[in-house]
Amino acid sequence: MRIASSYSLVSMLSCTSVWVGGAAGKDMPTVIAGMDTLRQHVDATQALFDSYNGGLLSSLELGRSIWNVYSSTKSARSHWDAASPFEGEDVADILVSYHAMRRSIASAVDSASSKGSIYDKSGVRMMAVGMLQLFENERSDFQQAARAKIPESFHDSIAGPVASLEKEFQSAMKALA
Repeated sequence: MRIASSYSLVSMLSCTSVWVGGAAGKDMPTVIAGMDTLRQHVDATQALFDSYNGGLLSSLELGRSIWNVYSSTKSARSHWDAASPFEGEDVADILVSYHAMRRSIASAVDSASSKGSIYDKSGVRMMAVGMLQLFENERSDFQQAARAKIPESFHDSIAGPVASLEKEFQSAMKALA
């Protein structure tokens, strides 16, 4: 009986150490994959904004795509929140994906803000402004999560581009107000 319970304990501890050790090694690819997935959803949504004509079907398709972006944002941020702090080469790889995602978001925000008259005709301007504000809040939370996980020496490499993205959101909200 003692041997069996000792064996069970050793097995459980071995599995736990593999799981914990493996999780730490997977943080960087998981964070990058989350940002890449978010960028892909943002790019797909931008294409829908670019072709948006205000019709019912177009509005439903755009709404679904915006929901996918929102869900991907939450998921990507949860990967940042769950990750251990990053160092060295990991940060450089992460920043490549981070900046690609940021550029996609800036382009999508610009496309979304250019459709003000169509939002008026469709009666969805207030909803568009509300969604834009929601995403601005998410952008801020995402930035805080990222800054918490990368060394302070890299904060300057995201500060300017992130401030630029914040201005894009503010400009878009003014355009739609």
